[in-house]
Amino acid sequence: MKKPVKLKVGKADPHLRGLSKGAKDTAQWISEDVAYIVNFGNDNPFVNGPVFHVPAGGSVDSGPIRAGIEEKVYHYDLRGANSASGGDPDVEILP
Repeated sequence: MKKPVKLKVGKADPHLRGLSKGAKDTAQWISEDVAYIVNFGNDNPFVNGPVFHVPAGGSVDSGPIRAGIEEKVYHYDLRGANSASGGDPDVEILP
């Protein structure tokens, strides 16, 4: 199931809690204003990534959760066009 995360004014709402590996959940980042870069760095829980480019007014899907990934909270950096890093967003991966 796709779990939406709205991006606006440099912030993610809501933080993704409870993406289930068993249910094959994915994150869907949706820009409500400018383009964004979602960056998990070296601790990326998804098959795609670690960097996701969300177009202004558009969306991007994370793709599936990687097999064998640890069940924990993963933090990512969120940057909007012409802005500094926003908030401290995260994704929690569950069984």
